[in-house]
Amino acid sequence: MITQKRLHELFTYRKDGKLIRKVSTSNKAKVGSVAGWLQSSVYFRVMIDGTTYPVHRMIFLYHHGYLTPGMEIDHIDGNPGNNRIDNLREATRSQNMLNGKIRSNSKSGVKGVSWDKSNSKWKAEITIKKGKYGYLGRYNTLEEAEAVVREAREKYHGEYARHE
Repeated sequence: MITQKRLHELFTYRKDGKLIRKVSTSNKAKVGSVAGWLQSSVYFRVMIDGTTYPVHRMIFLYHHGYLTPGMEIDHIDGNPGNNRIDNLREATRSQNMLNGKIRSNSKSGVKGVSWDKSNSKWKAEITIKKGKYGYLGRYNTLEEAEAVVREAREKYHGEYARHE
């Protein structure tokens, strides 16, 4: 397992969330270059001593000195390309999912609100915790439903609440 000490030997951290190489490990990995590559258009990865790691996890370890088993590193702003340390925090899988963005196929454009054809009203619901949903009612206007889900999300999700 990689250590904070090893990361400090190999890299410096730049305030924009990049790891910069202190040591050349190949023709492509030269001193002063940004470490890592974009994998599957989502997360940056970096090769360290023959093993590939997610860059955001390495930056968290670089700064804090630990990675708690079973915990994920959440991007607070939801942007997996933003690996600034102030945008990274430990989270359970459930907390990380609560911080997810609105689904791309949302017809209402509001996270947690959908149209109920059976009674021609807006249905509001949120995830309370992993696998458990909270039904918040049906409303005549999208604005009413949105206000209710926002309030519930703040109450139940706390710092992991994401409204967009």
